[in-house]
Amino acid sequence: MFAHTRRLQTATEPALNWEEFFTLRKQRRLWERLAALPCAMLGLGAGAAVFASLPVNPQQTFMGFDPLIVFGGATMFCGVLGFVGGPSVGRI
Repeated sequence: MFAHTRRLQTATEPALNWEEFFTLRKQRRLWERLAALPCAMLGLGAGAAVFASLPVNPQQTFMGFDPLIVFGGATMFCGVLGFVGGPSVGRI
């Protein structure tokens, strides 16, 4: 029944040693960190463009907060979201 199965070839040396692994990991993390900053700026700019174009009525509040505070917080959140998502872009 198992007469035609092949034996697994055992590698005498691993394809990647620890030193190469850590070098590649360090390089990947550097690219992820470098990609996080432009993505944060892109998110901040996109959030600022969207929230700056919305009409603001100072007479109305959002859950008791001034609309400028809410829009400023939402703009900052867009920048943070870009910063968090940046390493995923740098991994590609």
